Amino acid sequence: MHNSFFSLYLSIMNLLYISFSWQSGKTLINRNNFFQDLEFYDKANMPDDIYHKLNVLFIQDPDFKPDTVMRSSKAASSLCMWVHAVYAYASLHRNMRPKLNDVEMAEAKLQEVSTMLFIVL
Repeated sequence: MHNSFFSLYLSIMNLLYISFSWQSGKTLINRNNFFQDLEFYDKANMPDDIYHKLNVLFIQDPDFKPDTVMRSSKAASSLCMWVHAVYAYASLHRNMRPKLNDVEMAEAKLQEVSTMLFIVL
């Protein structure tokens, strides 16, 4: 169970760009803005190194599952669910990014053509 807590703290520290140390782990959730940091985390622009590290070190870890963590703490289980949800969002966004870029280009072209049409009419 201690391994699950340790993994949970490390995963959140990784996402929030906090260096891994015992002291920073102890003070992580006592920060005044801890829940704001989670709420407003920029999951759409997660850096590649953080994304890959999160997957390899935590998401693929069979002990880093909300059900496993819940055996020790419901609050920790909720944080574990948050980490998994952020990773899932980042994965979907990475897969959609090329399509979103295509949509933006098509909308820009449509706007350009619409403007020319309006001038001609």
